[in-house]
Amino acid sequence: MEDVDLAAVGMALYKNGTLVYSGVGAAALGDPLYSVAWVANFLGRFDFALEAGEIVRSGALSAAGDAAPGDRFTVAFAGWETLERTFAPAEEGAPSGAGAAAAEGGEGGAADDRSVDRRGRRGTGG
Repeated sequence: MEDVDLAAVGMALYKNGTLVYSGVGAAALGDPLYSVAWVANFLGRFDFALEAGEIVRSGALSAAGDAAPGDRFTVAFAGWETLERTFAPAEEGAPSGAGAAAAEGGEGGAADDRSVDRRGRRGTGG
């Protein structure tokens, strides 16, 4: 990762073959690493430090979009591999609506993007 210019990394997100979002790392305060530094400095005001091994999300290259059963998403990062995922149809009798579609090849069921940090605090994942 040391040789990657994160500010220059471009991304394109396709839904069912149509470009829906695009972005570049520089959109996060000019460089995603600046975003992480800002968070670390802000937390320091409250005597809270980031520790080695913690995962910090520096921001998104795309807005979150809606997904429905059967939708196929493709994300292409400049210079990196392309990733694809299709949302499986809902099982009969399963709840429908936002978050009800399970990703093909996933753990089954809707993804729960909330997280709990090492101190037991729940985040929103967003």
